[in-house]
Parts: sequence; C-alpha cells; structure tokens
Amino acid sequence: MVIHNPTSERLGNSYISGTTSISVREAKMNLSAAQLSRIGPVLRLIAEDNDLIHDDAFQTRLGIDRPLAHDIALKWPTIDEFDREDVKLFVSNALNEVVHGVHMDQDHWNMLNLSWEDANALQLSWLEKTYGV
Repeated sequence: MVIHNPTSERLGNSYISGTTSISVREAKMNLSAAQLSRIGPVLRLIAEDNDLIHDDAFQTRLGIDRPLAHDIALKWPTIDEFDREDVKLFVSNALNEVVHGVHMDQDHWNMLNLSWEDANALQLSWLEKTYGV
C-alpha cells in the first residue's frame, strides 16, 4: 500500500494504489466509538508537536498545513466537514506518521495511551474502512 505517491491512482487529495475511497462520514460509521476516540489524540499530537514534524516539512508529510491540521484535530470526532478530502488525508497520514514515520518515544505513546501495535491496528482499521485496503 502506498500513501501520498503521485504514481498511484489519485483519490481526492490522497493517493492509495488500487483502492476505492469512501467519505469520512461513512468510514466513521464503520469505526467503533473507541477507535474514533483513539484517533483524536493522534491527530492532536501530530498537529501540535513541532518536534515530531517541523513546520517546514509538515505540509509535505501530512498533505495539509499545520493550522488546518490543528483545526481538524480540535474538532475530531465531531467535525462537521466529514466528506472533506483533507480530513481523510490528515487522518490517514497522521496515523501513518505515528506508525511508520516519526520517532515516538515512550512519553509520546503514554500521551496517546496506545502501544505501537494498537496504533498499527487502528491505522489498518481506518484504511480498511476508508479505502477498502
């Protein structure tokens, strides 16, 4: 699976090869309340911690700018714009960064109240519910 790769099939603002995308609203309806509540702290950590992803690399790595990411993170999971591609892009890329990108020390995992395995399972569930992978 490739996320954010211009050689893959284009889906809105995000790239996932060989998949069909659904709306954030539909994805949210397929996730449990516990899964939705676990995504919020991930979004807030990525949006707020400049040491994890510096401002000069934020938009390149996450696909949206930090102010928009911060706005989405603060409104999650009650954000009204559920069908916006930038919301799906940020959630997908933030989960990807936590699982495969940024260096997370134990303090970060404690703040999220997640293990790497939990975050990986959450990312896989999000991708399955959103992109059918």
